[in-house]
Amino acid sequence: MAETRGGHVTELKVLGTNALDVHLLLGEEGMRPAQVLGGRVDLLAGRRAVLPGPRLPFGNPGPGLQVEKVRRSRPEPPSLEVTTAAPGHDWEDEW
Repeated sequence: MAETRGGHVTELKVLGTNALDVHLLLGEEGMRPAQVLGGRVDLLAGRRAVLPGPRLPFGNPGPGLQVEKVRRSRPEPPSLEVTTAAPGHDWEDEW
């Protein structure tokens, strides 16, 4: 998660094979797609600091994020659950 000129942006990097990675970006409500992508450019250029997942505070620290501690009967490693937009969402309306 990072604070950019346009607002807070959450990025999820899905590291692939064969040099192909996917970067999912989510900006604050009301941010235009160009602002979200502009924020990503700032992050790539090192103009904005990124708060990595393990350092995020509990609660809702950024767009689309919910960090919580869950009690388990047996120890388990930290986990990540990701939900994205349903297939067929008409993003063209967002531009």
